[in-house]
Amino acid sequence: MNFSAHLAKTLELSGLTPHALGKKSGVSHTSIARYLAGDQPKQRTIADLAAALNISTAWLTENEHLTPRDYLTQAVQAAGGVAE
Repeated sequence: MNFSAHLAKTLELSGLTPHALGKKSGVSHTSIARYLAGDQPKQRTIADLAAALNISTAWLTENEHLTPRDYLTQAVQAAGGVAE
C-alpha cells in the first residue's frame, strides 16, 4: 500500500470525509483529494493529517502490514496503558 491507499483506508475506518478531515487537520480538502489521487504531501502535512486521525505518521507512510489499530495499540502500550 502507498500513502494514498493508507489515507483512503484510514478515512474509511474513521468515517471521516476528506472535507471533515480538512477541517480537523487544517489541510484543505482539495489537497486531501489530490493526496487520495496519488500526490505525495510534505512531511509536515503528513504529520498534520496523522495527528488529526490519531495515528502515527508511520502508518500513513510505511509498514503496510500494520493497521491503524495496531499503531494505536502500540502507542497505548508504550504509554503504559492496556490496549484491548
